[in-house]
Amino acid sequence: MQITLEGKNALVCGSTDGIGKATAIVLAEMGANITLLSRNEEKLQKTLKELDTSIQGQKHQYIVADFFQSEQVTEAIKEHLTQQTTPFHILINNTGGPPLGPLIEKSSIEIIKYMSLHLTTFHILAQSLIPGMNESGYGRIVNISSNAAKQPLLNMGISNTIRGAISGWAKTLANELGPNITVNNILPGPTDTKELRNIIAGKAEQSGRSIEEVYGVLHSKVPLGRLGSPREIANVVAFIASPLASFVNGTNIVVDGGKTGSL
Repeated sequence: MQITLEGKNALVCGSTDGIGKATAIVLAEMGANITLLSRNEEKLQKTLKELDTSIQGQKHQYIVADFFQSEQVTEAIKEHLTQQTTPFHILINNTGGPPLGPLIEKSSIEIIKYMSLHLTTFHILAQSLIPGMNESGYGRIVNISSNAAKQPLLNMGISNTIRGAISGWAKTLANELGPNITVNNILPGPTDTKELRNIIAGKAEQSGRSIEEVYGVLHSKVPLGRLGSPREIANVVAFIASPLASFVNGTNIVVDGGKTGSL
């Protein structure tokens, strides 16, 4: 089998670092035209130069918007769609995770803030792009979530709460949309990103252990004995976004090296 996304237009969010960036690179390698979306224009410009254009002379571009400001996202995508003559076929919803800590210690303001960062902006973008997907007869909405949606994780109260909400939202949307649009969630486990490295450094400092010791504990919880790479997550995203995954819909796909304790 060969995955090809030639002629497909993909909007990839949170695409200047980690899993989002890896996904943009992989989708471009498959032939897709990529539109990056992030709040840091300097990083967007740098990432744009790393995207493949050799498959079919792909055209890549970017949108500057901050997911913490849902109205800004609404206006930015609205303006972009008025200028773009072809629809988006693929939407990769992705953004940074909430802060660590027990849920009971978090204020309602924090919960609302991060629920808006994830669920509200995901919904805004989906609503904006679905008409074009219907018109083109092809749609893939892929949400980068977390394995916390399957098994809540310690000290990740807000994240656990939000991931469950995203799963319910995505399943509902999958049931409503068909027949040409699929909606699925990718649930990464521990992945070697800048965000995770910062978390590990913080845990090491708080516990008085070395960074190597903290990594060792984390590795021991993964049956494959290591962290995943952003590209390994992106490869699964690419499959789900492709025509080959046409009958995969409304589900959570765990990509965590076996770490999650449930089926």
